[in-house]
Amino acid sequence: MFKFTAAATIAVLSLAGTAHAGPAYQSLKACLANCIATTNPWTWARAACGADCVADYADSKFSLAAGIDPGSSGWEIDGSGNTVLNWGEAPGAMVMLRIGQTPQHLPIARIEFRLMNLQHPPSSGGILVGVAQGQNRTQGLFQATVQNNPDLVGQGGYLVAEIRYVGVNDVDDVAVINVQAGPLPCPADFDGDGTVDFFDYDAFVRCFELGICPPGKTADFDGDGSIDFFDYDAYVQAFEAGC
Repeated sequence: MFKFTAAATIAVLSLAGTAHAGPAYQSLKACLANCIATTNPWTWARAACGADCVADYADSKFSLAAGIDPGSSGWEIDGSGNTVLNWGEAPGAMVMLRIGQTPQHLPIARIEFRLMNLQHPPSSGGILVGVAQGQNRTQGLFQATVQNNPDLVGQGGYLVAEIRYVGVNDVDDVAVINVQAGPLPCPADFDGDGTVDFFDYDAFVRCFELGICPPGKTADFDGDGSIDFFDYDAYVQAFEAGC
């Protein structure tokens, strides 16, 4: 999963390396498949391993900057700061992908939005849920309506945008965004029992101080990769805000 830091700005993924996906893209799909199979939805573990997949893949790319435009519909920020598509909340979601520059200024034939999860594994290329026509452009805003069908999502997965170029048989993946099928979790509900009370606060303190955490939770509450006072402070703010 590609982790966005803010909803109000375009999230940009700058890529460096070779021009086209090739084996690197196959490695990305294998990494995502493992992430889906070994983690539960709505957990920091899934957010972390998905982000690692994209980071490794980004190292193999060249001269491509793209991201989901904030004008897209259906997107929300979850408790760990990740942008997700809350599937099933509306008949369709408008996805706008803003591309700053394609590798070698290659003209785009089309952009395919593909859902990848256990039902539609990355190894098979997932399932096509939306298409934006490229019109031979090399940059700009590309728009598509993705099918918002919760039956496709199951336990959740990733929405992958694949750029297909004119006269090139390979693809570039430019965005991997977490997809969920239910309401966003409440970050203050640390023990996951559906209510926010002292037991949540106690559960976070035990996790923070002793490393004894509820399933799927971590004391790295702000998701920056380290456990420190900023995590404690972030949880206290979430706890006081409630749900």
